Amino acid sequence: MQYENKNFTFTFTAIIKGITWFFPSLLIFILVLLFFPVSYKPFNYYFYYFLKDHFLLCVLAAGGYFVFHGFSHPHQVQNPFLNLFSFFAAFFSFIAIKDFFVYKSEYNFYLLFILPLLRLFTVLILSFLMEKFIDALGPEKILFGVLMFFVPVSAGFVSFFYNLNLSALAFLLSFALFAGAVAASYFLKDL
Repeated sequence: MQYENKNFTFTFTAIIKGITWFFPSLLIFILVLLFFPVSYKPFNYYFYYFLKDHFLLCVLAAGGYFVFHGFSHPHQVQNPFLNLFSFFAAFFSFIAIKDFFVYKSEYNFYLLFILPLLRLFTVLILSFLMEKFIDALGPEKILFGVLMFFVPVSAGFVSFFYNLNLSALAFLLSFALFAGAVAASYFLKDL
């Protein structure tokens, strides 16, 4: 096995950038949630968890990558997927640390199993789709942009099912989404 110092350097800088982006994102996250309190009507309940646990974090993570790199891959990076994955993994790792301190006294099945699987799904599939989105032209760019929108939408439905006391269905769906993300990033990487 050959050690490639250049890839390690850019992966390490992507990790540092993901961690750095977490701190301003946390402020934006808190400010946005102040305007959207939880409501127990079905659509509003879905929208609250969709916004809090999925959509806002996906937008902040993707926005952070675009802030640091623009709409192109850094020209020194040989593996753009690894660069995206490192950035998103660092960002969502710090989101998990934030969740640990926010929810430390109220752990449940959702916070221990479902949400981490959904975050892994998000990191994998968002890395895959953003790589394709940045490289695509014309209609393909629109397709990958629309598919990126469905990442938080599908994860939001899993959270909604859990909050409707359908935890077995929510767990199966979160596992299926994660397995689909693994399969897509492995089998469709040369798409």
